[in-house]
Amino acid sequence: MLPPRPVVDRLIQRYFAAASPTHHCVHQPSFAKECVEFWQDPNKASLQWLALLLVIIAQGTSFSMFTAPQELADDSDIPPMERFRGYRAAALWALVAGKFSSPGPSTIQPFLLYIESEFLINLTSQMTCYLLISVCIRLMLRMGLHRDPVKLPNISPFDGEMRRRLWHAACQFDHLVSFHMGLPSMMYSIESDTVLPRNLFDDDLSKDCHELPPARPDTEYTMLTYPIWKSAICQVFGLVARQANSLTVPSYAEVQELDMRIDEIWGRVPSFMKKITPPESGTPISPVLINQQFGLISLYNKSRCVLHRRYLIEPVPRPEHAYSRRICLEAAISLLDHQNLMHLATLPGGALRATGWYISALAIHDFLLAAMIVYIVLQHEPESEKHGQDESCWLHLDPGLSISSTAQLEEILERSHHIWATVSQNDGVFQKATDMLATMLRKIELKKQQSKGKQLAPEHQHQHQQVHLRDEDSWHNTSQSHEPLSVSSLSVTGRLCPSHPQLRNHFFVPPRQ
Repeated sequence: MLPPRPVVDRLIQRYFAAASPTHHCVHQPSFAKECVEFWQDPNKASLQWLALLLVIIAQGTSFSMFTAPQELADDSDIPPMERFRGYRAAALWALVAGKFSSPGPSTIQPFLLYIESEFLINLTSQMTCYLLISVCIRLMLRMGLHRDPVKLPNISPFDGEMRRRLWHAACQFDHLVSFHMGLPSMMYSIESDTVLPRNLFDDDLSKDCHELPPARPDTEYTMLTYPIWKSAICQVFGLVARQANSLTVPSYAEVQELDMRIDEIWGRVPSFMKKITPPESGTPISPVLINQQFGLISLYNKSRCVLHRRYLIEPVPRPEHAYSRRICLEAAISLLDHQNLMHLATLPGGALRATGWYISALAIHDFLLAAMIVYIVLQHEPESEKHGQDESCWLHLDPGLSISSTAQLEEILERSHHIWATVSQNDGVFQKATDMLATMLRKIELKKQQSKGKQLAPEHQHQHQQVHLRDEDSWHNTSQSHEPLSVSSLSVTGRLCPSHPQLRNHFFVPPRQ
């Protein structure tokens, strides 16, 4: 089943070099030592360790499809995707044969990596991931990973730190996949005191250490920088998602409290993780760092969109909700600006040409959510005239920023549609997104014609009605149930350009006290 050792070693290197969301859950120096021992006597390896090895080389095969396809072609005549699925199937067999339902110290790592591999290849639904992460978290609860290791006996400093990494990685998956599916997160009902892992390099840790070394400064970039801050934001995002799905409408004070928590955490994120640096600056660009920056920026803006979107449209706009309407629109446009940035970065010759695989189904859902928010603003913006407000009240933005008209908002939607249309030429899975943006733009144009006093032909009136129904259904799915929109892994690649600046104030609102 295993390929020759040189191939295995190369695929393992590809896995760790890709810096996937779970690679910090495997201590690379320890795993390298275990690999040497495995090749000396393969029969001594446990089934759980074999499962970990197999899922790592499966992931390495997947990542090599983008970074080094020629290497895979030289390895075997079997298609790479078939090899990938074969390694995954073998890893699953090893987990089952190793009785994962009675978890031991080596069970959670391969299980969590297997869930990640499932997320990366599933192109239509994340239901399997939702089910698997629920099982994984229950296994973690049985092992006590929801309690910080200092509260438990007989756990070494090294094992305790790895338990922290595993627990918070699983929490991230649960929050994000649950929201993506529009279903409750398991974490809502779990009380946990497991602290975030420390900002350390793997070489700072060893199995023989008697105490953990002090964490490196937040300003120092390590393999844990991204997981730590993603977990911190995810903890608040979980509260935002829970509030959004609540059966009772929260008070505006509760919304403002979460908004302040989001901003407080974002304010503590190191500055180099909050902005994607364009190549024009002359600063060397790391594709892994760019993907991680994008991941944090996207999660931050998605949190703001979901938190404030209930106030985007009100029968009678309430002045006290002006802040929420502005923040929601700002966050949506920021997401679409970064969609454009990442698309350009992943075109041929771009900085992310070989790593576009990282933009996943969650990012696609985020882009469509953002597009729907901008669309709703454009469709309902004239409604402000009915309440004695002038047309530009939606766009009273910060004078230092560049969005000053509804025409520019339309251009942002058109740009997003162009991106979806471009990537859908090579992968039909993006056609649904293309069609959704086309429907939005068509509806906007119909309303513009109506506002100019033009009469639609009967057949166009019928089309208008049908488009309206489809739009309302799409908006309901996106803003309420969070169901996936039948689009998945975004593998687009290119040259970076400067990100769109932040937006101006949507409504004039006094500073928050």
